[in-house]
Amino acid sequence: MQTIQPIQIENATGPMLRILEAVTSEQSAFLNEEGALSNMMKTLAQSPCAVEGYVQFNQKLAHGKLGAKFREQIALAVAQANRSEYSLSQHASTARMLGLTKEEINASREGRAGDAKTRTALQFAQALVNQTAGCEAGDLRKAGYSDPEIVEIVSQVALNVFENIFNTVAKTDVDFPRIGDLAVAA
Repeated sequence: MQTIQPIQIENATGPMLRILEAVTSEQSAFLNEEGALSNMMKTLAQSPCAVEGYVQFNQKLAHGKLGAKFREQIALAVAQANRSEYSLSQHASTARMLGLTKEEINASREGRAGDAKTRTALQFAQALVNQTAGCEAGDLRKAGYSDPEIVEIVSQVALNVFENIFNTVAKTDVDFPRIGDLAVAA
């Protein structure tokens, strides 16, 4: 059962209503597969400053150097490392909409990719989450990432860790097709 309740849009007023309406109209990334504002966003909306900060951080990264598919691969790697069922389900859904296959989604969850450059970044993201060896900027640089890209990879990891922790604490009801077992399918 959810421990932090979602805001009901029909009951929102003033600044909160404006924020929720803007998010709903502008950002498909914040909508579930039915086109409704996701449970995570409605729950995060309990704090106008938190939802607005999350939206702005997300929007800024969407206009950065990293492509949408790659950002979703990072999100999947981070959600798997944090075992966040909500985030895994949400990002798997988004990844499918962006054209990633089931195999690519599972590979991303495992920190694998078809090319060495992406694989290095996904493994870096998981090492960063787990605070283990392997989270050196030099490894990303050797793989071909520029300093601005490295900063954005770290930023994407941080955004996704926030999301994962929030959903874990709130026990957000999953409103995306469930990813299933948190263990990666073989």
